[in-house]
Amino acid sequence: MLKKLKVSLVFALLGIAGATAFLVWFLNVPGVHGLLYWHPNIQMIVNAFIGILIAVPVLFLVTLLVAKKKVLGAVFAVLTSIAGFAGFAGGTALMLNYIPAGKRLPKNYTKVQNPFLESDVKELYSIAISSDPHWHNEKSNPQETQKILEKVGNRAYDAFFCLGDVSDYGDTKDGYEAPVKAFNERLKGIPLFAMMGNHDALTAATDIFNTIFYGDKNHEQYYRMDYGDLHFIVLDLLWGAEDCDQKQINWLVEQLESIPQEEKVVVLSHAFFVSSGYVDEDFGMNWFDNPLMMEKFCPIFEKYKVDLVISGHNHLMELLEKDGVTYAIIGAMGGKLDNIEYKSPYSLWCNNEAFGFIDMYFGDENKISFAFFDSNGRHLKSYEVLTK
Repeated sequence: MLKKLKVSLVFALLGIAGATAFLVWFLNVPGVHGLLYWHPNIQMIVNAFIGILIAVPVLFLVTLLVAKKKVLGAVFAVLTSIAGFAGFAGGTALMLNYIPAGKRLPKNYTKVQNPFLESDVKELYSIAISSDPHWHNEKSNPQETQKILEKVGNRAYDAFFCLGDVSDYGDTKDGYEAPVKAFNERLKGIPLFAMMGNHDALTAATDIFNTIFYGDKNHEQYYRMDYGDLHFIVLDLLWGAEDCDQKQINWLVEQLESIPQEEKVVVLSHAFFVSSGYVDEDFGMNWFDNPLMMEKFCPIFEKYKVDLVISGHNHLMELLEKDGVTYAIIGAMGGKLDNIEYKSPYSLWCNNEAFGFIDMYFGDENKISFAFFDSNGRHLKSYEVLTK
């Protein structure tokens, strides 16, 4: 029986180590807290490993208590070993399955030819913005995505901004091959600014995204860019505020405090703050006006008089205004367009029937001018934000 106890102890320690390592890794993957919130079924994985962490030591303790009873002791020794093996093998297998996808680049991968690097872009007067092409999703429309890139490439923009969810499967080995090829061919040398969305960030794909789009695996996920009296604040909000720590919020406040309020401030994020939208039929989640995002960020935007907040995530085009701050949603670059079951009270204009992009101009001294265009270049809506 002593031999069985030793075997059970080894498996128990392995199981505890494996389950702990998996939970520590998984709960620190970018975007995973948002994933657990918006897709509650994934929580079962976490619950299973928490269950193993509780069950293994309990089973081993019972094994010790009944060790003198040969049959019962043997039964619990086997149960401890099985639970321990499940924790170790399951945790190790899941990590080995996902970590390489996020850390290893394909051998002959294609990089962006003209990444948007602040040091290289000396002035910024006109840009185009869109988001959520979701390459590789069977419900996406790659033809519309290509048309948008063609329209952008044929205009003399200083840069094209894509606000996330470039690929529907950012953790796959070749998930960015097709989109990067399209960006390189269609944009015709226009610098590409790309930020991560929740689909790009799946299972630790930060390294591969940053390397392909910026040539630097350590590229910052939230940062500030300054062009004279024009300032961009880029936030790292993949699903919403679930993964946002106090450090990022403190950083945001520090940046806004240092910018004179008469100067132009544009905030960019993948996840939206206010938006019209729908109720997810699988989980009953509300994909519209996000209470936690509004609670954490909107008062900051309002206090420091941010001029414009632009996001993707919801697959539609929308113009909104809340307490003196203008918001725009431009998640219409090819991902399946969303239904509108709820109209935000802050909405001024909304379109979920066309794919498109935003054309934006910063050359006027006291205003930001922008317009929504569909994928055929047809003008849909114009707007001006007065900045002084």
